[in-house]
Amino acid sequence: MNMKLTIAGAGHGVPECHRFCTSLFLQVGENTYIFDAGAPISALLERLDIPHGSVKGVFITHAHADHLNGLPAFCSELMWWPGYDDCAPIFCYPEQKCIDAVNNWIETLLESTIRQSLQSKVYAEGVIFDDGVIRVSALRNNHSNISYSFKVEAEGKTLFFSGDLGYGFGEYLGLLGDDIYDLVVCEGAHHDPGTVNDILAKTPAKRLVINHINPEREPYLRKLESNTSFPCCLAEDGLQIEL
Repeated sequence: MNMKLTIAGAGHGVPECHRFCTSLFLQVGENTYIFDAGAPISALLERLDIPHGSVKGVFITHAHADHLNGLPAFCSELMWWPGYDDCAPIFCYPEQKCIDAVNNWIETLLESTIRQSLQSKVYAEGVIFDDGVIRVSALRNNHSNISYSFKVEAEGKTLFFSGDLGYGFGEYLGLLGDDIYDLVVCEGAHHDPGTVNDILAKTPAKRLVINHINPEREPYLRKLESNTSFPCCLAEDGLQIEL
């Protein structure tokens, strides 16, 4: 099966002129998987001509607005837009309060009972999803009280999505461990510009993409693009990577 990653939102905590907040779309064959939903994911699926019915899983790294704000519209639209009836993804959240917030929003908008086929669960560290197409494992990180990175295995390839990390990226290389990743997508906001490039240059990967970009740190991160032993780039919204 073909596999493609689209950076739907490459920005940091607030949307900017050329970057929405963080969201990744992973397409494997006819299936689509969404990692974080800070961007307006429903509208972006339409613009990218990705059928809503192809979405099989939505995975949220932590309960911060810039990783969640696109979900209420996506979920409410699944309830009533024509053609969305065949979309019944599993929503994987790090905390129950995420489920409660989305459900309350839907009830407020629709004044009706939430559709039972909206499947939501709270995950913990370890394997959280395996549909025979992709396998997703959650690794606890130090960004907030409850926050995770994701290891994704599909089509014989291994990917790593950092989510937001603890300031300074002290846990980054430990989370990656001894694997060699086909692609690592690492955030670029919560760090000291004076040391982060040395850490990122040690990434055990065939390719590195920096997203969740804080424009104040962007000039420093740009130096990585020509200073690693593997291809490295800073993400812009709409960047697509064939895997």
